[in-house]
Amino acid sequence: MHAQRERSRQCPPARLSMRAPGSIARTRLQGLGRARGARLLRLRLRLHVMRARARRQVSKAADLANQTAAEAVAAIRTVAAFGMEAALAAQFAAELRAPWRQFCRTALVTGLAFGASMAVLFMARALRARLPPAPCA
Repeated sequence: MHAQRERSRQCPPARLSMRAPGSIARTRLQGLGRARGARLLRLRLRLHVMRARARRQVSKAADLANQTAAEAVAAIRTVAAFGMEAALAAQFAAELRAPWRQFCRTALVTGLAFGASMAVLFMARALRARLPPAPCA
């Protein structure tokens, strides 16, 4: 009991700080050092640009498919009169193949990245649980 009191005197209690949500990322980067933090920021910026470019490509391809469908619906009497329903459905499906491939690729990469990050967190917690507690300084 006496040793526990001594330890509580030596180790100050953990403090909770009220930070703005954006300051958490800044604090993490400050702890990494300037060069490493700058590299991480450049990497995050590159990833953001790549995602935006992929979204634009998917959006353009989906817009083309939507335009085909809208034109077919607007001229439904003409389409029905000439019996072009099957041909327009095939054209619409062909125009949706590119955005679907891009969507599947993005979903796969995102899922793998999320899974890897969760695995790292789980392993870090498991490792921390196995280590003895650090003595207070």
